[in-house]
Amino acid sequence: MKRKLAVVLVAVFILMITVTVAYAATDNQDFFNRMFNAHKQWVNQAVENEQLTPEQGQAWNNHFDQMQKFHETNGFGCPGPGMMGGYYNGSQAGNSL
Repeated sequence: MKRKLAVVLVAVFILMITVTVAYAATDNQDFFNRMFNAHKQWVNQAVENEQLTPEQGQAWNNHFDQMQKFHETNGFGCPGPGMMGGYYNGSQAGNSL
């Protein structure tokens, strides 16, 4: 009985690792396309509800179009070296005072 349980646990563990790696390897473009479409729908709804003017709605939609083109060209990850330009690593906290 213990042996069967161990085999099942190992199989589940291997399955979890496989699914995680496969999911991590997928392309994020579909997620970003859905996100940009959702943003545009929210803007259009805000214009219909008169929470934004049509000009403001167009400006936001243009912004989302530009951001989508940027990410299609440069990738869908976070650009740059990180928070504060990668300067802060914990050891320089005392040096800036």
